[in-house]
Amino acid sequence: MKKYSLWKILTFFVILETLFIWVALFCWGFYGQVGPQRFKAMVQYSTQKQKQTLSDALNFYYNKGFAKYTTGYILRCEPNTESIMQQFMWFHRNTLTYYVKDNASYHEVLLATLQYFDLLTDENNTVSLSTYYLESLLGNWQKRQKESLITGKDKNSLLITLLDTGGTFFLSGSSPVGATVSVLNLLHKAGSDPAKCIPAIVVFKQQRETNFLWTASALTIFNLFFIFIVFRKKQ
Repeated sequence: MKKYSLWKILTFFVILETLFIWVALFCWGFYGQVGPQRFKAMVQYSTQKQKQTLSDALNFYYNKGFAKYTTGYILRCEPNTESIMQQFMWFHRNTLTYYVKDNASYHEVLLATLQYFDLLTDENNTVSLSTYYLESLLGNWQKRQKESLITGKDKNSLLITLLDTGGTFFLSGSSPVGATVSVLNLLHKAGSDPAKCIPAIVVFKQQRETNFLWTASALTIFNLFFIFIVFRKKQ
């Protein structure tokens, strides 16, 4: 029977461990750009408690202020995979494209959010940037911001609604000015609001970091057990 040196066993372990860690990094979105299928799988294989936390983050702006008693009732996200995916898409797209287009990738959601806040400079080559890098960029920026109960789009919507109401009473629907404000109000309400994604993006990143650690730990234990079995039989 052939004896294997500790060096050979260690080399075999390191090779397998590197492969397992790469797989874990890829599965939880820390490598490359996360497409629609991987995005859905990451949400689907999260725990139910994590889904609840993520849906709460997606409902962050619907649980605050006046929205809690209005849009919050209608647009609330439920703690299941489909509802979470739909809510991400709702914030990412305007009303029309939400219904006529397939789900976007998580990478596209991040990219649109960063572009919305002008956080990508000309020096950034967006084609080669990884999803995790975009998450880190957005997370670092978010830490420096003051928490607000309303997004910029909602503030503008409120202002336009007031103008629209004024147009209804004082300018009448037949007035060109009143009609213009009404159309502007409808278009603005139909637009996307990437800012509402930020709390969920931060939470989703933290959850995946936790899941990666658990996955990597489990694979390491499996690797040790596999090495032990294989080399024990060959001796």
